[in-house]
Amino acid sequence: MLTESTISQLVEQYTDLLALGWRQRTAALDSWTETYQDLSERDERLEQFVGALQILGSRTAQVPVAETFATMMVGELFVYALDALRRQDFGRWDLMLEGARGEPHLGPAVESAVEWAPAEFSRWMSPDDRSMHLKIRAAALFGESPLPGSSVSRWTAAEAHSEASLSALLFFARHRGDLVLAERVGGEALEHALPEIRLAAAETLWGLRSARFASGAHGVLQQLVHEGGSSGMAALPLLVSESALSMEALWSEVGNGDTRRCLLALGWSGEVDAISRLMEYLDEPPYARLAGAALRLITGSDPVEDEWQGAAFAVDAVGDEEGSVEIPLEDPDREHGWPSSEGFGQWWHNHRSDFAMGTRYFAGHPFGVDALRRVVRSGPLAWRAPAALRLQRLTGHRLFPTHIPACQQDRLPINVVREQL
Repeated sequence: MLTESTISQLVEQYTDLLALGWRQRTAALDSWTETYQDLSERDERLEQFVGALQILGSRTAQVPVAETFATMMVGELFVYALDALRRQDFGRWDLMLEGARGEPHLGPAVESAVEWAPAEFSRWMSPDDRSMHLKIRAAALFGESPLPGSSVSRWTAAEAHSEASLSALLFFARHRGDLVLAERVGGEALEHALPEIRLAAAETLWGLRSARFASGAHGVLQQLVHEGGSSGMAALPLLVSESALSMEALWSEVGNGDTRRCLLALGWSGEVDAISRLMEYLDEPPYARLAGAALRLITGSDPVEDEWQGAAFAVDAVGDEEGSVEIPLEDPDREHGWPSSEGFGQWWHNHRSDFAMGTRYFAGHPFGVDALRRVVRSGPLAWRAPAALRLQRLTGHRLFPTHIPACQQDRLPINVVREQL
Protein backbone atom coordinates (compact mmCIF):
# COMPACT_ATOMS: atom_id res chain seq x y z
CA MET A 1 0.00 0.00 0.00
CA LEU A 2 1.42 3.36 -1.00
CA THR A 3 1.68 6.02 1.66
CA GLU A 4 0.00 9.40 1.24
CA SER A 5 3.41 11.00 0.87
CA THR A 6 4.43 8.59 -1.89
CA ILE A 7 1.16 9.09 -3.74
CA SER A 8 1.56 12.87 -3.59
CA GLN A 9 5.08 12.62 -4.97
CA LEU A 10 3.93 10.35 -7.80
CA VAL A 11 1.05 12.66 -8.65
CA GLU A 12 3.44 15.60 -8.84
CA GLN A 13 5.91 13.60 -10.94
CA TYR A 14 3.33 12.39 -13.49
CA THR A 15 1.65 15.78 -13.64
CA ASP A 16 4.97 17.36 -14.54
CA LEU A 17 5.73 14.63 -17.08
CA LEU A 18 2.35 15.01 -18.75
CA ALA A 19 2.51 18.82 -18.82
CA LEU A 20 6.03 18.82 -20.24
CA GLY A 21 5.29 16.04 -22.70
CA TRP A 22 2.19 17.82 -24.00
CA ARG A 23 4.11 21.07 -24.52
CA GLN A 24 6.87 19.20 -26.35
CA ARG A 25 4.28 17.42 -28.48
CA THR A 26 2.68 20.73 -29.42
CA ALA A 27 6.06 22.09 -30.52
CA ALA A 28 6.86 18.88 -32.42
CA LEU A 29 3.90 19.41 -34.75
CA ASP A 30 6.11 21.97 -36.52
CA SER A 31 9.02 19.54 -36.80
CA TRP A 32 10.68 18.81 -40.16
CA THR A 33 12.48 15.78 -38.73
CA GLU A 34 9.83 13.96 -36.67
CA THR A 35 7.27 11.84 -38.52
CA TYR A 36 3.87 10.38 -37.72
CA GLN A 37 5.57 7.37 -36.15
CA ASP A 38 7.36 9.69 -33.74
CA LEU A 39 4.06 11.40 -32.94
CA SER A 40 2.45 8.03 -32.23
CA GLU A 41 5.24 7.16 -29.82
CA ARG A 42 4.97 10.53 -28.09
CA ASP A 43 1.22 10.16 -27.72
CA GLU A 44 1.54 6.63 -26.37
CA ARG A 45 3.82 7.94 -23.62
CA LEU A 46 1.36 10.71 -22.81
CA GLU A 47 -1.46 8.18 -22.52
CA GLN A 48 0.69 6.22 -20.09
CA PHE A 49 1.11 9.34 -17.95
CA VAL A 50 -2.64 9.98 -18.10
CA GLY A 51 -3.31 6.39 -17.09
CA ALA A 52 -0.93 6.64 -14.16
CA LEU A 53 -2.71 9.74 -12.89
CA GLN A 54 -6.06 8.01 -13.24
CA ILE A 55 -4.81 5.09 -11.16
CA LEU A 56 -3.48 7.41 -8.47
CA GLY A 57 -7.01 8.58 -7.86
CA SER A 58 -8.76 11.79 -6.85
CA ARG A 59 -5.61 13.48 -5.54
CA THR A 60 -4.66 14.14 -9.15
CA ALA A 61 -4.71 17.73 -10.34
CA GLN A 62 -6.24 19.37 -7.32
CA VAL A 63 -8.59 22.26 -8.09
CA PRO A 64 -6.59 25.49 -8.36
CA VAL A 65 -7.97 28.63 -6.82
CA ALA A 66 -9.17 31.30 -9.22
CA GLU A 67 -6.26 33.68 -8.71
CA THR A 68 -3.70 31.06 -9.78
CA PHE A 69 -4.81 31.05 -13.43
CA ALA A 70 -2.88 34.23 -14.24
CA THR A 71 0.40 32.52 -13.38
CA MET A 72 -0.52 29.00 -14.47
CA MET A 73 1.52 27.35 -17.22
CA VAL A 74 -0.47 26.15 -20.20
CA GLY A 75 0.75 22.58 -19.71
CA GLU A 76 -0.56 22.55 -16.16
CA LEU A 77 -4.03 23.56 -17.25
CA PHE A 78 -4.01 20.86 -19.90
CA VAL A 79 -3.39 18.26 -17.17
CA TYR A 80 -6.10 19.70 -14.89
CA ALA A 81 -8.66 20.03 -17.69
CA LEU A 82 -8.02 16.59 -19.16
CA ASP A 83 -8.21 14.97 -15.74
CA ALA A 84 -11.53 16.69 -15.08
CA LEU A 85 -12.96 15.45 -18.38
CA ARG A 86 -11.66 11.92 -18.02
CA ARG A 87 -13.21 11.74 -14.54
CA GLN A 88 -16.40 13.42 -15.79
CA ASP A 89 -15.98 15.97 -13.02
CA PHE A 90 -17.82 18.71 -14.87
CA GLY A 91 -17.86 21.05 -11.89
CA ARG A 92 -14.07 21.14 -11.99
CA TRP A 93 -14.18 21.33 -15.80
CA ASP A 94 -16.35 24.45 -15.56
CA LEU A 95 -13.75 25.98 -13.26
CA MET A 96 -11.04 25.28 -15.85
CA LEU A 97 -13.14 26.98 -18.53
CA GLU A 98 -13.77 29.99 -16.35
CA GLY A 99 -10.07 30.37 -15.58
CA ALA A 100 -9.03 29.97 -19.21
CA ARG A 101 -11.60 32.52 -20.35
CA GLY A 102 -9.76 35.28 -18.53
CA GLU A 103 -6.31 34.14 -19.67
CA PRO A 104 -6.14 33.78 -23.48
CA HIS A 105 -2.77 32.00 -23.37
CA LEU A 106 -4.51 29.06 -21.66
CA GLY A 107 -7.07 28.56 -24.45
CA PRO A 108 -5.07 25.92 -26.38
CA ALA A 109 -4.92 23.77 -23.24
CA VAL A 110 -8.69 23.33 -22.91
CA GLU A 111 -9.08 22.87 -26.69
CA SER A 112 -6.50 20.10 -26.63
CA ALA A 113 -8.05 18.49 -23.53
CA VAL A 114 -11.28 18.08 -25.49
CA GLU A 115 -9.36 16.33 -28.28
CA TRP A 116 -7.82 13.96 -25.78
CA ALA A 117 -11.19 13.03 -24.23
CA PRO A 118 -13.52 12.34 -27.19
CA ALA A 119 -15.58 9.74 -25.34
CA GLU A 120 -16.60 12.32 -22.75
CA PHE A 121 -17.40 15.31 -24.96
CA SER A 122 -21.02 14.31 -25.71
CA ARG A 123 -21.84 14.45 -22.02
CA TRP A 124 -21.41 18.22 -21.96
CA MET A 125 -22.95 19.07 -25.33
CA SER A 126 -25.92 21.08 -24.01
CA PRO A 127 -26.46 23.93 -26.51
CA ASP A 128 -26.68 26.72 -23.94
CA ASP A 129 -23.40 26.11 -22.15
CA ARG A 130 -20.77 28.85 -22.23
CA SER A 131 -18.19 26.45 -23.68
CA MET A 132 -20.01 26.42 -27.02
CA HIS A 133 -16.87 26.97 -29.11
CA LEU A 134 -15.34 23.83 -27.61
CA LYS A 135 -18.49 21.86 -28.36
CA ILE A 136 -18.36 22.99 -31.97
CA ARG A 137 -14.75 21.84 -32.28
CA ALA A 138 -15.52 18.51 -30.60
CA ALA A 139 -18.55 17.94 -32.82
CA ALA A 140 -16.42 18.65 -35.89
CA LEU A 141 -13.99 15.89 -34.97
CA PHE A 142 -16.09 13.32 -33.13
CA GLY A 143 -19.77 13.95 -33.94
CA GLU A 144 -21.51 11.00 -35.55
CA SER A 145 -23.71 13.09 -37.86
CA PRO A 146 -23.99 16.65 -39.16
CA LEU A 147 -25.24 19.14 -36.62
CA PRO A 148 -28.85 20.27 -37.01
CA GLY A 149 -29.20 23.35 -39.18
CA SER A 150 -30.98 25.14 -36.36
CA SER A 151 -27.97 24.69 -34.09
CA VAL A 152 -25.57 26.08 -36.70
CA SER A 153 -27.89 29.00 -37.38
CA ARG A 154 -28.12 29.81 -33.69
CA TRP A 155 -24.36 29.57 -33.24
CA THR A 156 -23.52 31.71 -36.26
CA ALA A 157 -26.04 34.34 -35.19
CA ALA A 158 -25.13 34.43 -31.51
CA GLU A 159 -21.38 33.94 -31.79
CA ALA A 160 -20.54 35.82 -34.98
CA HIS A 161 -18.39 38.36 -33.17
CA SER A 162 -16.68 35.96 -30.77
CA GLU A 163 -13.13 35.18 -31.87
CA ALA A 164 -13.21 31.75 -30.24
CA SER A 165 -16.49 30.83 -31.89
CA LEU A 166 -15.48 32.22 -35.28
CA SER A 167 -12.40 30.05 -35.16
CA ALA A 168 -14.46 27.05 -34.04
CA LEU A 169 -17.06 27.46 -36.78
CA LEU A 170 -14.34 27.69 -39.43
CA PHE A 171 -12.72 24.62 -37.84
CA PHE A 172 -16.06 22.82 -38.10
CA ALA A 173 -16.51 23.80 -41.76
CA ARG A 174 -13.02 22.54 -42.68
CA HIS A 175 -13.21 19.27 -40.83
CA ARG A 176 -16.74 18.49 -42.00
CA GLY A 177 -16.26 19.74 -45.55
CA ASP A 178 -19.18 22.15 -45.15
CA LEU A 179 -18.87 24.74 -47.93
CA VAL A 180 -22.20 26.42 -47.06
CA LEU A 181 -21.06 27.12 -43.50
CA ALA A 182 -17.59 28.08 -44.73
CA GLU A 183 -18.97 30.78 -47.00
CA ARG A 184 -21.50 31.93 -44.43
CA VAL A 185 -18.84 32.51 -41.79
CA GLY A 186 -15.60 32.77 -43.74
CA GLY A 187 -16.43 35.59 -46.13
CA GLU A 188 -16.69 38.17 -43.37
CA ALA A 189 -13.83 36.58 -41.41
CA LEU A 190 -11.45 37.29 -44.30
CA GLU A 191 -11.47 40.90 -43.11
CA HIS A 192 -10.99 40.15 -39.41
CA ALA A 193 -8.39 42.14 -37.50
CA LEU A 194 -6.56 39.06 -36.18
CA PRO A 195 -4.23 37.36 -38.69
CA GLU A 196 -4.98 33.91 -37.27
CA ILE A 197 -8.70 34.37 -37.94
CA ARG A 198 -8.02 35.62 -41.48
CA LEU A 199 -5.75 32.62 -42.01
CA ALA A 200 -8.41 30.18 -40.78
CA ALA A 201 -10.98 31.77 -43.08
CA ALA A 202 -8.65 31.70 -46.10
CA GLU A 203 -7.58 28.10 -45.42
CA THR A 204 -11.21 27.00 -45.11
CA LEU A 205 -12.44 28.73 -48.27
CA TRP A 206 -9.33 27.70 -50.21
CA GLY A 207 -9.49 24.07 -49.12
CA LEU A 208 -13.18 23.79 -49.97
CA ARG A 209 -12.67 25.52 -53.34
CA SER A 210 -15.15 28.33 -52.74
CA ALA A 211 -15.73 29.98 -56.13
CA ARG A 212 -17.53 32.87 -54.46
CA PHE A 213 -14.58 33.80 -52.26
CA ALA A 214 -11.69 32.45 -54.34
CA SER A 215 -10.23 35.86 -55.04
CA GLY A 216 -10.66 37.06 -51.47
CA ALA A 217 -9.04 33.95 -49.99
CA HIS A 218 -6.10 34.23 -52.40
CA GLY A 219 -5.66 37.89 -51.52
CA VAL A 220 -5.60 37.14 -47.80
CA LEU A 221 -3.04 34.34 -48.25
CA GLN A 222 -0.85 36.73 -50.22
CA GLN A 223 -1.22 39.47 -47.61
CA LEU A 224 -0.38 37.12 -44.76
CA VAL A 225 2.74 35.83 -46.53
CA HIS A 226 4.00 39.37 -47.02
CA GLU A 227 3.25 40.24 -43.39
CA GLY A 228 5.31 37.26 -42.22
CA GLY A 229 5.00 35.65 -38.82
CA SER A 230 3.49 32.25 -38.07
CA SER A 231 0.32 32.95 -40.07
CA GLY A 232 2.44 33.90 -43.09
CA MET A 233 4.46 30.69 -42.82
CA ALA A 234 1.24 28.65 -42.73
CA ALA A 235 -0.19 30.52 -45.73
CA LEU A 236 2.91 30.12 -47.91
CA PRO A 237 2.45 26.45 -48.98
CA LEU A 238 -1.12 27.15 -50.06
CA LEU A 239 -0.28 30.33 -51.92
CA VAL A 240 2.45 28.79 -54.06
CA SER A 241 1.01 25.31 -54.55
CA GLU A 242 -1.04 26.34 -57.57
CA SER A 243 0.84 29.46 -58.56
CA ALA A 244 1.23 30.00 -62.29
CA LEU A 245 4.11 32.40 -61.70
CA SER A 246 7.50 31.66 -63.21
CA MET A 247 10.35 30.91 -60.86
CA GLU A 248 11.69 34.45 -61.22
CA ALA A 249 8.24 35.96 -60.61
CA LEU A 250 7.74 33.69 -57.61
CA TRP A 251 11.08 34.82 -56.23
CA SER A 252 10.28 38.52 -56.61
CA GLU A 253 6.53 38.67 -55.96
CA VAL A 254 6.09 36.07 -53.23
CA GLY A 255 9.55 36.41 -51.72
CA ASN A 256 9.36 40.19 -51.90
CA GLY A 257 13.04 40.61 -51.03
CA ASP A 258 13.04 38.13 -48.14
CA THR A 259 15.56 35.45 -49.11
CA ARG A 260 14.38 32.97 -46.50
CA ARG A 261 10.80 33.28 -47.67
CA CYS A 262 11.98 32.94 -51.28
CA LEU A 263 13.77 29.67 -50.55
CA LEU A 264 10.75 28.16 -48.83
CA ALA A 265 8.46 29.39 -51.60
CA LEU A 266 10.60 27.59 -54.16
CA GLY A 267 10.52 24.41 -52.09
CA TRP A 268 6.76 24.44 -51.59
CA SER A 269 6.21 25.26 -55.27
CA GLY A 270 7.60 21.85 -56.22
CA GLU A 271 9.05 23.17 -59.46
CA VAL A 272 11.96 21.15 -60.81
CA ASP A 273 13.66 24.23 -62.26
CA ALA A 274 13.81 25.66 -58.72
CA ILE A 275 16.35 23.01 -57.75
CA SER A 276 19.28 24.69 -59.51
CA ARG A 277 18.46 28.01 -57.83
CA LEU A 278 18.25 26.36 -54.42
CA MET A 279 21.58 24.61 -54.98
CA GLU A 280 23.24 28.02 -55.32
CA TYR A 281 22.54 28.64 -51.62
CA LEU A 282 23.96 25.39 -50.25
CA ASP A 283 27.35 27.05 -49.70
CA GLU A 284 25.96 30.25 -48.13
CA PRO A 285 25.98 29.79 -44.33
CA PRO A 286 22.96 31.98 -43.51
CA TYR A 287 20.75 30.09 -45.97
CA ALA A 288 22.38 26.70 -46.54
CA ARG A 289 20.24 24.66 -44.16
CA LEU A 290 16.98 26.25 -45.31
CA ALA A 291 17.92 25.68 -48.94
CA GLY A 292 18.60 22.03 -48.11
CA ALA A 293 15.20 21.79 -46.40
CA ALA A 294 13.53 23.29 -49.49
CA LEU A 295 15.29 20.74 -51.68
CA ARG A 296 13.86 17.98 -49.48
CA LEU A 297 10.35 19.34 -50.09
CA ILE A 298 10.77 18.87 -53.83
CA THR A 299 12.95 15.79 -54.09
CA GLY A 300 12.08 13.87 -50.94
CA SER A 301 15.78 13.07 -50.60
CA ASP A 302 17.01 12.51 -47.06
CA PRO A 303 20.42 14.16 -46.55
CA VAL A 304 21.58 11.46 -44.13
CA GLU A 305 20.37 8.41 -46.05
CA ASP A 306 21.43 9.88 -49.41
CA GLU A 307 24.78 11.09 -48.08
CA TRP A 308 24.58 14.81 -48.69
CA GLN A 309 24.65 15.99 -45.10
CA GLY A 310 27.79 18.02 -44.57
CA ALA A 311 29.86 19.60 -41.83
CA ALA A 312 28.52 22.62 -39.98
CA PHE A 313 29.53 26.09 -41.10
CA ALA A 314 30.67 28.59 -38.50
CA VAL A 315 27.90 31.19 -38.22
CA ASP A 316 28.16 34.19 -35.95
CA ALA A 317 24.92 35.12 -34.26
CA VAL A 318 24.11 38.38 -32.51
CA GLY A 319 25.13 37.97 -28.89
CA ASP A 320 27.68 35.22 -29.57
CA GLU A 321 30.65 37.58 -29.60
CA GLU A 322 33.02 37.31 -26.67
CA GLY A 323 32.03 39.79 -23.98
CA SER A 324 28.65 40.51 -25.57
CA VAL A 325 25.86 41.37 -23.14
CA GLU A 326 23.15 40.60 -25.69
CA ILE A 327 21.19 37.36 -25.45
CA PRO A 328 22.03 35.21 -28.51
CA LEU A 329 19.23 35.04 -31.04
CA GLU A 330 17.51 31.68 -31.40
CA ASP A 331 18.76 29.80 -34.43
CA PRO A 332 15.72 29.47 -36.77
CA ASP A 333 17.34 26.60 -38.68
CA ARG A 334 18.54 24.60 -35.70
CA GLU A 335 16.43 21.61 -36.72
CA HIS A 336 17.83 21.38 -40.23
CA GLY A 337 21.13 19.64 -40.84
CA TRP A 338 23.97 21.28 -42.72
CA PRO A 339 24.04 20.21 -46.37
CA SER A 340 27.00 19.37 -48.54
CA SER A 341 26.66 21.10 -51.89
CA GLU A 342 29.00 18.56 -53.44
CA GLY A 343 27.05 15.68 -51.95
CA PHE A 344 23.69 16.96 -53.15
CA GLY A 345 25.18 17.78 -56.53
CA GLN A 346 26.24 14.16 -56.89
CA TRP A 347 22.82 12.91 -55.77
CA TRP A 348 21.07 15.24 -58.23
CA HIS A 349 23.38 14.11 -61.04
CA ASN A 350 22.35 10.51 -60.36
CA HIS A 351 18.62 11.19 -59.99
CA ARG A 352 17.89 14.13 -62.24
CA SER A 353 16.35 11.85 -64.87
CA ASP A 354 13.68 10.86 -62.31
CA PHE A 355 12.21 14.37 -62.40
CA ALA A 356 10.40 15.75 -65.45
CA MET A 357 10.64 19.46 -66.21
CA GLY A 358 7.26 21.14 -66.09
CA THR A 359 5.98 18.74 -63.42
CA ARG A 360 5.49 19.79 -59.82
CA TYR A 361 6.85 17.43 -57.16
CA PHE A 362 6.18 17.01 -53.47
CA ALA A 363 8.48 14.85 -51.36
CA GLY A 364 9.89 13.20 -54.47
CA HIS A 365 6.62 12.32 -56.18
CA PRO A 366 4.55 14.15 -58.81
CA PHE A 367 2.21 16.49 -56.99
CA GLY A 368 -1.23 14.92 -56.64
CA VAL A 369 -3.42 12.81 -54.40
CA ASP A 370 -0.93 9.94 -54.10
CA ALA A 371 1.97 12.19 -53.07
CA LEU A 372 -0.21 14.00 -50.54
CA ARG A 373 -1.47 10.72 -49.09
CA ARG A 374 2.09 9.55 -48.53
CA VAL A 375 2.98 12.70 -46.61
CA VAL A 376 -0.19 12.62 -44.50
CA ARG A 377 0.53 8.97 -43.68
CA SER A 378 4.18 9.18 -42.78
CA GLY A 379 5.79 12.48 -43.74
CA PRO A 380 7.51 15.02 -41.50
CA LEU A 381 5.02 16.50 -39.05
CA ALA A 382 5.46 20.04 -40.36
CA TRP A 383 4.45 18.86 -43.84
CA ARG A 384 1.33 16.95 -42.82
CA ALA A 385 -1.04 19.86 -42.14
CA PRO A 386 -0.32 21.66 -45.46
CA ALA A 387 -0.54 18.30 -47.23
CA ALA A 388 -3.94 17.61 -45.67
CA LEU A 389 -5.25 21.02 -46.78
CA ARG A 390 -3.95 20.53 -50.30
CA LEU A 391 -5.50 17.06 -50.31
CA GLN A 392 -8.84 18.48 -49.27
CA ARG A 393 -8.66 20.97 -52.13
CA LEU A 394 -8.00 18.17 -54.63
CA THR A 395 -10.58 15.70 -53.33
CA GLY A 396 -13.33 17.86 -51.84
CA HIS A 397 -13.48 15.66 -48.73
CA ARG A 398 -13.41 16.75 -45.12
CA LEU A 399 -10.05 17.84 -43.76
CA PHE A 400 -7.97 15.14 -42.13
CA PRO A 401 -7.04 16.29 -38.58
CA THR A 402 -3.28 15.87 -38.38
CA HIS A 403 -3.02 17.56 -34.98
CA ILE A 404 -5.20 15.34 -32.80
CA PRO A 405 -3.84 12.42 -30.76
CA ALA A 406 -2.45 9.64 -32.91
CA CYS A 407 -4.82 7.12 -31.36
CA GLN A 408 -7.72 9.29 -32.54
CA GLN A 409 -6.26 9.60 -36.03
CA ASP A 410 -5.89 5.82 -36.14
CA ARG A 411 -9.55 5.34 -35.13
CA LEU A 412 -11.12 7.56 -37.74
CA PRO A 413 -14.10 6.01 -39.56
CA ILE A 414 -12.81 3.79 -42.32
CA ASN A 415 -14.63 5.76 -45.03
CA VAL A 416 -12.72 8.91 -44.06
CA VAL A 417 -9.42 7.04 -44.05
CA ARG A 418 -10.13 5.53 -47.45
CA GLU A 419 -11.15 8.84 -48.92
CA GLN A 420 -8.21 10.77 -47.59
CA LEU A 421 -5.45 8.33 -46.82
